[in-house]
Amino acid sequence: MGWKHSFQCEACNVGCCKDCQLQIDLQIPCGSNDAKDALKESLQNRITVDKVLSTIAPIDAEHERRLASVKQQRITLDDRRRSLDYDSDSDSEIEQKQQIPVAGKFEVRINRACIFQRALSLETNQQTIFDGTYTLPLRSADYYVRVSSNAGSDTRRTETVQSSGRPKFSSQEVVMDMPHYGVEYRIDVIDASTEKSVGTTLFTAQSLVQMQQDRRIEELGLNAFIPVPLKDRPEKPLKLKLELRSGLKPGFGTDYFIPSKARKSKDADIKPGSVSGWIALEACVHENIRELFGSAPVECPARPPDSLDFEMFSVHIGRISAVIKDIGRIGDGYSYMVSWKNPFVTLFSLIILINGAITFDAEYIGSLPFYFIVPGMIYVLYLRMSGYTKKRFILRETQAQIKLEKEATLNYSIHRPMGRIEVEVFKGKNLRSRELGLPGSVGCEILWDPLRYCRNEETKKELSAKDQILKAHHEVASTNYIYNANPVWNNISESAELKRIRQLLPSQGSFSTAAQEKQEVIQFPILQPICEKPQPPQKTKKKNKIEEEKDMQLGSWSESKDALVVQVCFKDVINRYANLERVLGEVAIPVSKLIENGEISGWFQVLEAGTTRVIRGSEDPGDEMPQVYIRLNWKAPEVKISDAEREASIVAAEELVRTAAIASIKKVGWIGSSINTINSVRGVGDSIQSVQNIIGKVADTLETIRNLINFTHPQKSTLILMILIFLSLLLMIIPTRVLVLLGVTGQYVATGVTELSKSRAVSNKEHDAKSETSPKSSPFAIWMANAMKSIPTDEDLRRAFFWESRRVAVQEANKVATQKRVRRLERLWKAHWYSQVELRVASKGSSSNTTTKSWHWKCSFAVIHGRRLLLWESESDFDEGHPPLQRIFLSGHAGIASLSPLEIRDLTGVELPLVVTIFGRGSVGQEKITLLLPSSEAKEGLEDAVISASLKKE
Repeated sequence: MGWKHSFQCEACNVGCCKDCQLQIDLQIPCGSNDAKDALKESLQNRITVDKVLSTIAPIDAEHERRLASVKQQRITLDDRRRSLDYDSDSDSEIEQKQQIPVAGKFEVRINRACIFQRALSLETNQQTIFDGTYTLPLRSADYYVRVSSNAGSDTRRTETVQSSGRPKFSSQEVVMDMPHYGVEYRIDVIDASTEKSVGTTLFTAQSLVQMQQDRRIEELGLNAFIPVPLKDRPEKPLKLKLELRSGLKPGFGTDYFIPSKARKSKDADIKPGSVSGWIALEACVHENIRELFGSAPVECPARPPDSLDFEMFSVHIGRISAVIKDIGRIGDGYSYMVSWKNPFVTLFSLIILINGAITFDAEYIGSLPFYFIVPGMIYVLYLRMSGYTKKRFILRETQAQIKLEKEATLNYSIHRPMGRIEVEVFKGKNLRSRELGLPGSVGCEILWDPLRYCRNEETKKELSAKDQILKAHHEVASTNYIYNANPVWNNISESAELKRIRQLLPSQGSFSTAAQEKQEVIQFPILQPICEKPQPPQKTKKKNKIEEEKDMQLGSWSESKDALVVQVCFKDVINRYANLERVLGEVAIPVSKLIENGEISGWFQVLEAGTTRVIRGSEDPGDEMPQVYIRLNWKAPEVKISDAEREASIVAAEELVRTAAIASIKKVGWIGSSINTINSVRGVGDSIQSVQNIIGKVADTLETIRNLINFTHPQKSTLILMILIFLSLLLMIIPTRVLVLLGVTGQYVATGVTELSKSRAVSNKEHDAKSETSPKSSPFAIWMANAMKSIPTDEDLRRAFFWESRRVAVQEANKVATQKRVRRLERLWKAHWYSQVELRVASKGSSSNTTTKSWHWKCSFAVIHGRRLLLWESESDFDEGHPPLQRIFLSGHAGIASLSPLEIRDLTGVELPLVVTIFGRGSVGQEKITLLLPSSEAKEGLEDAVISASLKKE
């Protein structure tokens, strides 16, 4: 019969084949005693590797007894940990807790879930997601929920719910330990037929504690900030509705909270962080208050060190930079206060300063810092009451996203004309390895180096600061590789950067998408250089971006410092793994010379990499120097300046800036591509991991101290505030020098008493025995250590509000991107119509069964440009210069078609009035597509644009 796909329950270890899974779930409750008894009495096949090995090589009885004893001890230990009762006061249970200290326990009840047929985008509103149960098509299958944590390999699961897109799990409860405050809990909804996750949500223990604190503030108001007696507070479960994310790695930490580490999905619709559904649950964290802060406290376990992760390394550095910036804001606030930018604030602070200097008694100078700290904490308390903790992280993420979007948007106050360079590389000769003198697989890579002829480093920095395009070289094209010392290259292909520029400039002659299919020569856009206007000598001051743009003017083409570089490279096994140079040499042609002559062609000697010399070659067969034959042609910019020309210049500049920014990041990357670099990283991996964890601990300490006083944890911050108020009153009553004298004298007295007690020891042996015993930490020290560990860091809070802040940030950044997209479509593309649409596509694995749909709607972005209908997968694909997903030429036999009866039958009453069917000539012949429009206005505009384009004469 062969092997069959089978299943095994994680709760009771019942094994079953695929055919009888439904029968077992219905007849025997999962995890019950009946299921365990059935497992013992069942006659199913139980062939395992252990049983096969035991039959071939039997283990002696003594060894089996030892293994059974160890296994029983592990089971007893696990049962004891799970059965710890935090509300008991018996000495035996306290002793057990001291042996196995935990920060608390995590409880969750899984209620129900909803799985969508098609994943939604990251920026989709929560109302649309949670209302999708009734408005969106659902994916019906057999589902169960698996709960896991990063604190161990222990996992829990629910029963399997059969054939449902809205599975209900009957509030099944899962209880797990919380060994420390850095635990993360992952909840996966698993498709039982494939054992693959269809959606994931992950939250940290600190995020749950923070949500419980926020709920307490909403219910109690200021009473939530009053420190209560140290006892275990029973927490009511939080009723949560969480999005299920897809397109992410199946892990914890940065795998979930850094989308750049997302896995590649086979489904193009699934982007990193896409919403595949939602899950409703009740969760809470019970902190072990009595054990951690009681009369005999136990130190809470510390968070385990992170593994080596360069993404986390950069996160830690960013955290320290953020703390430094926050400290710098104090100085900025003081500068603002004394700057008279706000006369009322400066005058008021001056009056307070003068009055304090006259009336303040220097004997009580120790209380002076508290005049600033206590009011500052009261102001932070007001911010905490207004929900500033969450707003701070949402605002930070939003500002970062908008900054990235605006930095990629260039609006020069002056127009930069755009010329073009035509490049052709025909052949080479005498191209052999310098070390071995052997030929290899050789080709050419063509680059544009904007600062090749600028040798002064300071000048380079100044020019790069004014024009971000100059920060890195740009790839133009590359030839094919031929294994010959005298190659003749018959194929030259554009770089990815040039392809994006061509896609973004559809109406610029040879850059048009119509000419993209067949290109004989490579053309690369060059923007006229800019320079700073000469300013009269005056006191320099820092200028903002607008002032800097006003001070810019066009430079001369003949004074440009750039060069077109032809880099001759080897691409074979010998040069890759024998530590030989991959680059044979370069030919650098000054662009200023090309502009002056208009055309340059001929043989050129291949010189060393980074060269600024140009040496003409010769056709003499006896010349053994490596040479290549190049032809360059200069296309001057148009004299007449139109809106399309201005927009084209801006679009090209934005893409060049984007590429330069990516190249600059790669320059400071941690890992190279050579074997020596990889070996070096392996050798110092432990050291780098130690440095990473040290930086992380420093960031944790700084952020914990700050969050301890900004009411992230209300009760602990209120306790700190009360202590500070008491100290300030004490320092106001008692002179500072008296307190200093008492403190120093008390230290002398304490050390004297200690030495006196040592001298009165009964015997040296008794004294040595006491000194050898390790001193126990004082309860106060353990309280403080546990309090610091229970305070969340900024990284904990960032993860708590990560996806919510990311959604808001993407929505705000999309507003900026939409403005840029509309301007580009209207000025540059001269688009007749554009809109977001949904394209009807066939479903994977669809059959001829008429009872189910064999197709689904796929989100797309449509543009009618000239006589073509172009479709992209999304608006972002259009913005980034990706090629269109589909093209329909609206010429000849083209227009709007009516729906067939079968198509009408598959549409709902809401969809039918918004559907348009268009036919025309596609890439492989006549094609017909069906589009679902967002509104009736968009449908009317599309129909008018299609009819107008199809009736237009050639």
